[in-house]
Amino acid sequence: MTSSLSRMLWFRMSTEYFSKFVFLKRGERSTEIVSQYLQSLDFGVASSPYSLIYKSGTAISMLEHGLQVIVNREDVRFPAFKDIITHSNPQIIRIDSNFNDQLYMNKFHHMINSRLPKITAQFLDELESQIKISKNHSSLE
Repeated sequence: MTSSLSRMLWFRMSTEYFSKFVFLKRGERSTEIVSQYLQSLDFGVASSPYSLIYKSGTAISMLEHGLQVIVNREDVRFPAFKDIITHSNPQIIRIDSNFNDQLYMNKFHHMINSRLPKITAQFLDELESQIKISKNHSSLE
């Protein structure tokens, strides 16, 4: 989608649905700010089709932050790979006949499934190891 088409779609949706949703146009932000923002959300809505959801950096970021990701597009399909492209991730919720049940069952999923504490602990462990290696190397000189 071109930039001008994206802007037109954004304007149309924000005008049409302003009474039901809050639309925020944030612009470019730092990684830390985006992470804090994602941690404050209950769910995300992907703009990528279901078959390509794991190719979307935004969707991956939402999943890594433990969010449920609502996927409303089924318009891209790969018939030759129909058995390969399956997702068993409970964080990914398709808009289908089970949508309401899935959303309700996973209501608190993001509080339990966030990978940030594990990733942070791994980073700190690796940093501590590097510091020890550096100190050992310095003492040998």
